[in-house]
Amino acid sequence: MKILHISTYPSGGATKAGYRLHKGLLKSGIDSSFLFLHGNTNRDKNEFGYMDEASPSIIQRVGLRMKERIYFQKHAKHLAGRPKHFEMFSEAGSPYRIHNLEIVKQADIIVLHWVNSFLDYLSFFRNIDKPVIWVLHDMNPFTGGCHYAGSCDKFTASCQVCPQLSGTIDPEYSAKIFATKLKALKGFSKLSIVTLSQWMQENSQKSMLLGSRPHYHIPNSLDATVFSPKSKQHCREMLGLPADKKIILFVADNVHNHRKGYAILVDAIKGLTNKEQVLLVQIGNESARETWEDCAVKRLGVIQDELLMSMVYAAADVFVIPSLEDNLPNTVMESLMTGTPVIGFALGGIKDMVEDGQNGYLVTEINAEALSKAMERFLLSAEVFDKDIIRKKAFEKYNQDVQANQYIALFKQLV
Repeated sequence: MKILHISTYPSGGATKAGYRLHKGLLKSGIDSSFLFLHGNTNRDKNEFGYMDEASPSIIQRVGLRMKERIYFQKHAKHLAGRPKHFEMFSEAGSPYRIHNLEIVKQADIIVLHWVNSFLDYLSFFRNIDKPVIWVLHDMNPFTGGCHYAGSCDKFTASCQVCPQLSGTIDPEYSAKIFATKLKALKGFSKLSIVTLSQWMQENSQKSMLLGSRPHYHIPNSLDATVFSPKSKQHCREMLGLPADKKIILFVADNVHNHRKGYAILVDAIKGLTNKEQVLLVQIGNESARETWEDCAVKRLGVIQDELLMSMVYAAADVFVIPSLEDNLPNTVMESLMTGTPVIGFALGGIKDMVEDGQNGYLVTEINAEALSKAMERFLLSAEVFDKDIIRKKAFEKYNQDVQANQYIALFKQLV
C-alpha cells in the first residue's frame, strides 16, 4: 500500500505535522512518501518528490515559474486594499497539474495537507480515481478563501460578501472561489476528512463544502524521544538562561499575526505584580521589540532544530499561548510532551489539549486581564504541576505510534 502525502512547502507547521505522521507510518512499515511544490532536492529521493523534478529541462521549469507568477498576480489584484491584520487568502486554482505526475499515479491513497497554490481543485478532483484524505490544518478547504474565519460562519452557505474582503474591489471574490470548490468536489465520492481537533471537526461538518463527507478525528503526533523531560537546570545553562527567574515561554513564527494574540500577551505581562521575578523567552521572528516594564525579555529568534527547541520548553516554567483562534497547535503538544504546563484561552483545539489545573490553565475570558490573572496564579502555585504526569498523559495521546495506528486503520477501511 503506497501512501503519498502532498504539501506545498517543505516547511511550516502543517508540513511539520504531516512529516511526523509520515515518519510514524514508515516506522510501522507503511510505504509512505511526500510531494512538495518547491524545495530542497538534496533530501532523500525515496521519501520526497518535488514538482520541479517533473519538469526535466531548465526552460520548462522557468516557464512554470512564470505561469505561477502571472497566475497569482491576478489573484493578488483581487486582494488589494484588504485589511492587513487578516491572514492570507487563497485561491482554488493553480497552474500546476498534480494528477499528471507519476508519483501521484502510483499512489494507492493520497493524503492532502496544506496545498494552497499547489492544488488546482478542478483538474485534480476530476482526474483522480483513488481515495483522498484531506487533513484539515486550517479552515481553508471549506471556506471561500480565508484560513481562519473568526466569528464568520458564511462557509455554511456560500461565503458571499466576505468580511475579510472589505475594502477590496470585489467582496464577492470569496463566493466565486467557493463556487469553484463546490463544482470541483461535486462529483468526487472518494474524499475523507481528518480533523485534528474537535473544534475543527464541528466547523467542517457544518460547512457546505465538506459537511457531507465522512469525518475522522485523529490528532497530530510528534517524536517522543526528542520532546521529552530534561533537566531544567542543565537546559538553562546550555541556553544561557538565568536559574533564578520564573521563565514564561512564547512561541510564534509571526508575532504580527493578529490571531497569535501577541498584543494581549504584552498587556498581560505588564499586568503582573512581580514582573521583576519573570523572564519572558520569545521564540520566532525578531521584529517585535516591545518596551517592557520591569520584565526582562530574552529573544532567541527562530529555532528550527527540534532537539534545541525541546530544551527551550524544558527550560521554561510555563508555556503561554495567547492565540485567539487555533486548531491543534504543535507548540502546545511539544510543551506538554516535555512536561511543561501550558496556559491558553479556552478555544479551538487548545481546549482538547489543556486540562485546567492538570497540565496548565484554561482562560475562559479572552482578554489580557484574565490571562494575566492565570499567569499570576501559576507563578504562585507552579509546584502543583507534576511534569512526569503531564508527560505521561501527553505521550498516551500524541506519540507517533498512536497516530500511525489510527491512520493505518483508516487506510485499510478505504482500500
